Amino acid sequence: MINSEQLNLEYSNSYGLIFEDRFYVQRENDLSCINLNKVKKIKLVKGRTVKINFITFFISCLMICFSLLLEQNQMIFKGLFYLGALGFFLSSFLLKKYNYTIIVVTIDYQPIKISVDVDFKNDAKEIVAKVNKKLIKKEIK
Repeated sequence: MINSEQLNLEYSNSYGLIFEDRFYVQRENDLSCINLNKVKKIKLVKGRTVKINFITFFISCLMICFSLLLEQNQMIFKGLFYLGALGFFLSSFLLKKYNYTIIVVTIDYQPIKISVDVDFKNDAKEIVAKVNKKLIKKEIK
């Protein structure tokens, strides 16, 4: 037997479901329900994680400091430490890691932040686009 709520399903993918009056998204391995009547705006925000960049920069600084402590007769080791430090220094600027967050702004301007796993980035983008279309249609009516 088919439930009447299942008939209102308009879109679904691996990240969430969109019904006629609400949508569900994955939040910490659970589906969170958000009522469309309480949503003013929704968007997917891309941010950069710089933790790994700071760690590699710090390692390069430590390697340079350690190589300064080595004696003059250990020039091979000094050179290897300088090369390693250069590699870590360059990688601190070249490594790029991003995180994605869905921000839902309610009618009373209270933001709801939902972290998105990088694997579900495209599915989350589709959910956000479909919900935005529904919100635009709701505003026109």
